[in-house]
Amino acid sequence: MATILLLLCLSIAIRSTAASEANCSTTSHLNEACKQTFDTDLCVKALSIYPESQTFDFHGLAGLAIRAAASAAADTSSYISGVLDEGSVEDEDFQQCLYDCEESFVDAVDQLDESTVAMDKKAYEDVNLWVTVAKTDGQVCDEGCKNVPSDTKVKLVAKSEEFSRLCGIVLNMTSFLAANHY
Repeated sequence: MATILLLLCLSIAIRSTAASEANCSTTSHLNEACKQTFDTDLCVKALSIYPESQTFDFHGLAGLAIRAAASAAADTSSYISGVLDEGSVEDEDFQQCLYDCEESFVDAVDQLDESTVAMDKKAYEDVNLWVTVAKTDGQVCDEGCKNVPSDTKVKLVAKSEEFSRLCGIVLNMTSFLAANHY
């Protein structure tokens, strides 16, 4: 009986160690991919929310980075829609800024959808083009609103900045993929 119990304990310990090593390996794979970017911490944070980030290769992780950027753009667009729907913005300049930004972020989502298609084809130059255009849309929003005073603008700028950083992560990853012929 003691022998069976010992074998059972050893079997569990070996499986736990193997599972731990596998988890460490996939986590380190995510970390290594994110180290190829200029924003490692945000990369790990943004991609690790997706369960598949634990099993994807570098190409798949770059695709997830596009998904994270598209999610941030959609979130920003929804935030703007909510502010406009509240009707609390009385300043006409800021209201126009919000309408323009909402359109910019909707366009950004469309461009990131195009970049996903290009990523599936491993057309990294096209991915970089679409992501750069999407990132520029966010910057156009920032530029259009920079002289408009508002507390709401602070949150919009923070969301827009995160979107821009996520686009930068995609650009870093796809540049790495292209340079290394993945």
